[in-house]
Amino acid sequence: MQLYYAPMACSLAARITAAEAGHALEFRRIDLATKAVAGGGDLHAVNPMGQVPTLVLDDGRVLTEAIAVMLYLWGRSDPQVVRWLAFVATELHKRVCLPIFAYDSPPAIRDWGRAGAARPLGYLDAHLADRACLTGDEFTPADAYAVWALSILPFGHVPLPANLAAYCARHQERRSVAAAFALERAEYMAKASATGAS
Repeated sequence: MQLYYAPMACSLAARITAAEAGHALEFRRIDLATKAVAGGGDLHAVNPMGQVPTLVLDDGRVLTEAIAVMLYLWGRSDPQVVRWLAFVATELHKRVCLPIFAYDSPPAIRDWGRAGAARPLGYLDAHLADRACLTGDEFTPADAYAVWALSILPFGHVPLPANLAAYCARHQERRSVAAAFALERAEYMAKASATGAS
C-alpha cells in the first residue's frame, strides 16, 4: 500500500497507526502547498481533494479522509475509537489546528482558532485526568491523531493544560510515535531550511 503524506501534517497519525498495526507501507511525500509528489506527479491525480492522508490499497482502490484511513490501517472497529477520532477531527483539527496553521489564514482567523481551543482542550484535559489513553489503557488511532494535534498546538501559541501536556509527553516516548515524529520533523525542517535559503 502507498500512503501519501506531508511532513508534520495529520497524515503523521496514519503513519503511527500503520506502525502500530505492523503494516509496511510505501510512503509518498507531497508538498502541501503545491500538491507535488516527491519524485514526480501531483496528488490531485490520486485524490481530487488534494488532501493527506491518502492511502492507495494493493488492489488500486484509493481511500481518503484521515478517520477512514486510520481505521482501515488499524483493522478494527470500535465505537469509542470512532467517537474520539471524530472529536479530534472536528473539535481540534478542523476547528483549531486548521485555522491556525493553514498557509493562507489571515491573522484574524488564526486568532479565532486559538480562541476556540479552550473548550475542547479543557474537555480532553478532564477526560484524561485518570486515563492513560482516550479509551482507557490501549493506545489507538484516536490517540495517534490526538497526540499529533496536541503536539503542534504549542507552535501555534496554544499552551496545553497539565494533563494534556503529560499525555503528550508520555506518548511521544512510544516507539512508533517517536520514530514518526523524528522522521517527519527532520523532513519538515529540511524543507523549511531549503525554502529559507532560496
